[in-house]
Amino acid sequence: MFFAAGAVERLYGVTAHELLDAPGRWLDALPAADRERMRAALARLPDADTFALEHRVAHPAGGTAGR
Repeated sequence: MFFAAGAVERLYGVTAHELLDAPGRWLDALPAADRERMRAALARLPDADTFALEHRVAHPAGGTAGR
């Protein structure tokens, strides 16, 4: 996470240190419909060989990015 710390902060509006304190906090930045899809995909992750999911991000400064 620290490797991508700058990108994480720009995209999700939280620092890498904040994510260490609350690892699931980045999910709060996803719109509700995307958040549920992400949670479902993450629940399947232990049994999956790969993981890919496009999602939008509602940045705290306003606006939504992504597909």
